[in-house]
Amino acid sequence: MVYWKIDAGSTLPEHHRPHEQTVNLLSGDFEFTLDGKTRKIQPGTAVVVPSIAPYSGTAISDCFIIDIFYPLREEYR
Repeated sequence: MVYWKIDAGSTLPEHHRPHEQTVNLLSGDFEFTLDGKTRKIQPGTAVVVPSIAPYSGTAISDCFIIDIFYPLREEYR
């Protein structure tokens, strides 16, 4: 599990991981693109990112996000 503070206007370039990931937006507004489909998410939203699925995003406002990865990423042990 990783906790992120993302400043308004920051972008996350498109990428993918071998891990399944759940993105939990705690506060702020975030534009999230998954498999080429973009939507705005708001606090309380969780997005499940399947393994190897391409995703990206932009913080519309300052955001706090919790990411949960499965299996556990070695760099976060």
